[in-house]
Parts: sequence; C-alpha cells; structure tokens
Amino acid sequence: MIARVLSVLLGAAVFASAFLLPTRSTVFWHDLLLGGVVAVASLAAVWLPQLRFVTAVAAVWLFWSGAVLPNIDHFHVTVLAGTLVFLLSLVPTSDETFWPHRLVPHHH
Repeated sequence: MIARVLSVLLGAAVFASAFLLPTRSTVFWHDLLLGGVVAVASLAAVWLPQLRFVTAVAAVWLFWSGAVLPNIDHFHVTVLAGTLVFLLSLVPTSDETFWPHRLVPHHH
C-alpha cells in the first residue's frame, strides 16, 4: 500500500508543478493532466490493484515527455517522477512491507 500512497504523492507533485509554468502552455496542461491521472489511478489502485498498470503506462510517458516537450524544468520533474512512479507501479498493492493492513499481536 505504501507504493500507492507514494505514487499518489508523486502524481500530486507533478500536478502542482504545472502551476510553476506559464498557464495555458502545452507543458502546463500536460503536467496538470498526467499528474492528475497518476494520482487518481494510484489512489483507485488501492481497491482495484490492476489499475497500477495505468500508472506504469503514465510513468513511461512522463519519463519520455521530458524529451518531447522542450522545457528544462519540466524535464527534471517528469524524468524523476516517471522513474519513481514506474518502479512503484511494479510493487503489488498487497505488499505490506512498510504499511501493514492489520496489526499483528505481539506474543510475550
């Protein structure tokens, strides 16, 4: 579950970074839309685990969009976010390594 939470936060960061750019530019709309897709799909993947593959596809596009859309600030944000979101999309939602769904009683 921690992978989904981190992906939501990364999507929100890409979404928010759009407001650092000139509004109505291609990069602005790109970051706004893709950040929203990553955040919403990651959140929904908590209940529908197969949606993490939507975040994987969005992450690949995020990574490569830095080369397609010529804006150096955009490049750094999307390459980093794309890489991290892609890696997090590979972690199954059922993984409880850092965020257990249930409390395990301690035996004394």
